[in-house]
Amino acid sequence: TLTEAYNIARAFSPIVLAQPLIRMEEYRLLVFNGKCYFVYRRERPVIIGDGRTTLEMLFYEFSAHLKKKIPRDDPRLKLSLAQQKKTWTSVLTAGERVQLLSSANLSTGGRWQDATQACVPAFKNLAIQSTAALGLTLAGIDLFCADITDAAAPYFVIEVNSCPGFAYLEERSEITESFFANLERYYADSK
Repeated sequence: TLTEAYNIARAFSPIVLAQPLIRMEEYRLLVFNGKCYFVYRRERPVIIGDGRTTLEMLFYEFSAHLKKKIPRDDPRLKLSLAQQKKTWTSVLTAGERVQLLSSANLSTGGRWQDATQACVPAFKNLAIQSTAALGLTLAGIDLFCADITDAAAPYFVIEVNSCPGFAYLEERSEITESFFANLERYYADSK
């Protein structure tokens, strides 16, 4: 319930921010020096069952590779599992998926999928304008969007991050290589 969620949040901070829940695909648009180089869709972290291993053991296997560990007692995990009617002792059927967190942050096990080519210019321009409006050279714009291929689709700019992380973009492509090459050149020239 909302009251339970509020009480959990209050245990961590005297200030609680409530905002509407938005159920749309999550995207990160990377802007550097007035150009949107890279767009990717962020996928929430999930555990996939094998028909014999408990959720707890699957969670520990999943967490082993994360740079930022998710504590087993994280209240967000507790809430997510309860909403899916699962416990740590549940054994998922083969192929069954359980979403761990509602956020798709790469640092907590989320995955990314390249959406640069699919993204219409209107959203890339929105990201460029958002970056410029804040006087930034580099930014990661978090966008919730119903359809990144449709300029008329409903969307919400969730955050303009002045220090977007790159450590999780391990899978390199021609697009990410271009972004990183330009970034390295810029900072090498500014020394």
